[in-house]
Amino acid sequence: MLPSRLSKWWPVTYIAGAMVWTLTGCPDPDAATRRFIGDRPPPPDMGVVVEGCTGPADRSGQWLIGVATVLDASRPLVFLATVTTPADGSTIDIDLQPLDAVTRAPAGAPWTNDPVPVAEDGTFALPYGLRSAPGEANAISGVPIAVDFELHGQIRRAGGLCGELLGALEQPVMFDISGSTWGTTAVDGPLEGLPLVTVCPPCGGDAPEPAPTDGPMCPDGDGDARCVAACAYFTDCAVSADFCPALEPAARARVEGNCLDRCAENAALSATVCSQTTCGPTIDLSRAASPDFRVDCDGA
Repeated sequence: MLPSRLSKWWPVTYIAGAMVWTLTGCPDPDAATRRFIGDRPPPPDMGVVVEGCTGPADRSGQWLIGVATVLDASRPLVFLATVTTPADGSTIDIDLQPLDAVTRAPAGAPWTNDPVPVAEDGTFALPYGLRSAPGEANAISGVPIAVDFELHGQIRRAGGLCGELLGALEQPVMFDISGSTWGTTAVDGPLEGLPLVTVCPPCGGDAPEPAPTDGPMCPDGDGDARCVAACAYFTDCAVSADFCPALEPAARARVEGNCLDRCAENAALSATVCSQTTCGPTIDLSRAASPDFRVDCDGA
């Protein structure tokens, strides 16, 4: 067995109830928002500004931005960003077009801004003030939103931008959204199918991939093959850019090895994972049920 806190984070209690988390339909459109206000995990870290990792650079162009809110990081808001910077990267302007969370079509009016200075370490703060978007842009509850916020970010020398939001949700409820994180994917074609990044990637090494959008490809029957498929899917979810900011791609072998150990002890785990179609329910429930996994997932 691998020597890690991860040796304790595959309890039957968290995986067996995963299907409960998939029941998001509700006649009250604000129920999802209130649920996450009452009991939500701590937000992920936006990413430490490391010397040599960030700095002024020309990032002009279009970028797909994913925002993982502290209300529900598994249902990100999506924007098409038009970034304008001079060749030396000394200033930055980011105009945001809210997108339909499902189709990625424009949803409402764009959020324009004026250029702001970029610091020597590549960081910046763009004040947007109070902005609103229609329900199509709200992936959590599907109702119109209004938010008063600043976009804090950093320019990565290896490419892209990322950071966090500081501000408050004004509608449909009042709520502090500071600590919500965002990441970027360069746009070089259609938005449909483009990977969505919501956190700062590591400085150096492999950047995390987006979470899989299809369920696990599990074979019929029982046995080792089911465990292999289930653990491969769970690991893809856990080390993706979307759910566990403290688990980088370098942790893949550790995560998958521990999962295989647990599945060998209890084959019913593979049946539960193989019944899933999205990463969010399994990861959320495992974080809630296992303090050790929560620490490994969030890093705190």
